[in-house]
Amino acid sequence: MKAWLVVLSEQAKADILDIHDYIAFELLSPESASKLTDKIVEATDELAIFPKKYPLCRFSKQKEKGHRAMSVGRQRIFYKILEETGVIMVTGVLYEGRNAAKIFSQDSFT
Repeated sequence: MKAWLVVLSEQAKADILDIHDYIAFELLSPESASKLTDKIVEATDELAIFPKKYPLCRFSKQKEKGHRAMSVGRQRIFYKILEETGVIMVTGVLYEGRNAAKIFSQDSFT
């Protein structure tokens, strides 16, 4: 079995921090914020074992680029498998209620 390295892009790191801050400061639930962000990071780490477990994105532009998506609660984690380098690149994390198609059209997820 190939050993994969999971890497969080700068966009993914910013997304996780935004999710944490929203829950901690807007919803006034810092404990819930920490638990959720821990779950997100744990889930991304598990991609190193079975990177192809989750389906390709349904958005054609991202599907063409090989992006896959998995869910943690109401958050969607987007990633791509870089076969040539053995890296799983986590490209972003979005709340499922956000308009992912619009966000993808802005090329924030490479």
